[in-house]
Amino acid sequence: MRSNMPARPGPLFVGLLVVAALSAPLRDANADVFLCASTSAELREALAQVSDGGPYVDENSTIRLAPGDYLTGGTPFRSEALETTGSLTIHGDWAHDCQLRLQGTPRSVLDAQGVGGVLVIKRPHGSVSIRHLVVRNGNADVGAGLQVNHGMESASFVGLYQVVARNNHASGDGGGVYLFGGAPVNYSPIQIFSSLIVDNSSGGNGGGAYLATTGGSLSRFSSLTVASNTAAGDGGGIWGTGDQGDFWIRSTIAWDNAPTSLAFDLPLKLDWSNVDTIAPGTVVDAEQVTDVDPMFASPATGDYHLGSGTPLIRSGPPLLFSPADLEDHSFPPTNGRFPAEIGAYQDTIFVDGHEA
Repeated sequence: MRSNMPARPGPLFVGLLVVAALSAPLRDANADVFLCASTSAELREALAQVSDGGPYVDENSTIRLAPGDYLTGGTPFRSEALETTGSLTIHGDWAHDCQLRLQGTPRSVLDAQGVGGVLVIKRPHGSVSIRHLVVRNGNADVGAGLQVNHGMESASFVGLYQVVARNNHASGDGGGVYLFGGAPVNYSPIQIFSSLIVDNSSGGNGGGAYLATTGGSLSRFSSLTVASNTAAGDGGGIWGTGDQGDFWIRSTIAWDNAPTSLAFDLPLKLDWSNVDTIAPGTVVDAEQVTDVDPMFASPATGDYHLGSGTPLIRSGPPLLFSPADLEDHSFPPTNGRFPAEIGAYQDTIFVDGHEA
């Protein structure tokens, strides 16, 4: 099975070097464009500049966001670049001059306040990376929190790192997140690392996330907490589909999603995770998988850290796909002495590798 062979990663962890204000964007040595936004209006302008008709549509572009609430006002933030092969990265939590990346939990919050979608991106031939961002309170037809490449005939790599999708509702598929990603042979169409997908719902499949792939080989996911999502169809937590390739989920908590936490129509490799329900018909290769109450700290108030008495302390694998958890705590050394916790949060009230 292809999932036994490591796929080459997508461009999610490419370094970012310089940034500038919208009025005078700078370029790095590779001619990449860097834009900065600290208000909703500035974010819309930045997205327009990297979209069809904008001056930087064909460039590899990065938009850096300062912390704060970016309200949609009923119209989703949107970028459409239907022909370009240039990449787009949206990266939250930078100081207001966008020169220093701030550490900690994501504080750049895109909020639809229950009216319309939150963020829509259509870039089927250029990679899309979303980093250190919150998308919440969306209400739309598909991918109410984050929608990437819906309705496209082809797609490029899509990656999420340190992203929170919370309290979004879609009447169709993908309450929190809808991603359509593609890649050449031996590359990953989709990657999601160190992220929280909770309290979302959909009238179709994928209450938390709907993931569709084309081409490529192995889509990879690790250090996720996917909880309290619901779908009228299947895959209350995550629904995965595609025309080829496998999915690999590692070090993930998928819990209390209805009707099932995971549902895939491509082969799923699942290891070092805690999952309560998997949809019948999913072809799954499972290893080191438990089904125990993770004892979240306070899900009723939105706190999905591991709480006191959890059986999942130090239950993580020897290999993780990302360097840090959702709050930028580095994972402990992988020599077996201090295994990481599974899920989106590494820093708990217990003594673990980085606290010892």
